[in-house]
Amino acid sequence: MTNINESKIINLKNKIKEALTPLIDSDYALLDVPDHENIGDNLIWEGELHFLNEISFKNKYEASIFFFEQKKIPKDAIIIFHGGGNFGDIYKKTNQERLKIIAENHDKKIIIFPQTIFYQNNKNLIEDAKIINAHPNLTLCVRDHTSLKIAEEHFLNITTLLLPDMAFCLDLSIFKSSEKANKTLFMKRRDSELNERTPQITGDYDSLDWPTFNMPKEEKWKIIGRQRKLDKIAMFIQKIPVLRLLVDNRYGIKSRKGKEKYIETGVEFFNQYETIYTTRLHGLILGVLMGKDMKVLDNSYGKLSDFYEAWLKDFDKVELIDY
Repeated sequence: MTNINESKIINLKNKIKEALTPLIDSDYALLDVPDHENIGDNLIWEGELHFLNEISFKNKYEASIFFFEQKKIPKDAIIIFHGGGNFGDIYKKTNQERLKIIAENHDKKIIIFPQTIFYQNNKNLIEDAKIINAHPNLTLCVRDHTSLKIAEEHFLNITTLLLPDMAFCLDLSIFKSSEKANKTLFMKRRDSELNERTPQITGDYDSLDWPTFNMPKEEKWKIIGRQRKLDKIAMFIQKIPVLRLLVDNRYGIKSRKGKEKYIETGVEFFNQYETIYTTRLHGLILGVLMGKDMKVLDNSYGKLSDFYEAWLKDFDKVELIDY
């Protein structure tokens, strides 16, 4: 089944390639890759790898924030940070670790793949800007005009680029399906980014989050707790020369399921539906890649509407719901 927006998706991919390919002029290390079950982040990661596999230089090191080791980055490598929506003070641990790496690597070119920037506290933004602006060769890519405005007002000593999300670099052929679905999904996130004003929709529909998140909070936090215990064990093992081969710099314990499984799960989930109301940005992006009829419901701070206005407002079968 042909995606009605295929040429527009390819155009977004080409914007990324034209802007970033000239910047990556040596081998690189890809950092902050997701070691978690958020299908959206895994879509971004896979898109990043598709893009990077098309350029001339090699991926010399790949690590999550938890299992990053400075000594493993080759001397002349570029540091590339995974894109997404964790730049700011909502996801403090990730942002602090990224800033620490930036501060300790002034001798290396750094590129941050497309991010949404959001700060709840302006004091945190001002403090973070000091670290960002101190780096002599940093390019920050943002994926909406609100983030661009923040970057241009506060990060004065770096290069800022407005680019689409890296998930648009994915191979479209993996999303094509001959199946005709007719169900409706209300993809309602269950975390702090849910907009309290999100309306209910009418008619028959399934109200679900990503399959990896569709569980009671208590069960979800038990799973997260178990994984964090494994992470702590892996971080300890990583320091022991004889045992460190048991640790994967991306996931920790090597037996952990990877991004391919999460992406497959997300695609199979969306294959059941023709119309999708989404409060998740990568629910929107995956739906666009799969040619679904998408209805956009904003998150708590405008991430989806800002992205829609920047890249998707001329797409067919994509509608922003105002409320």
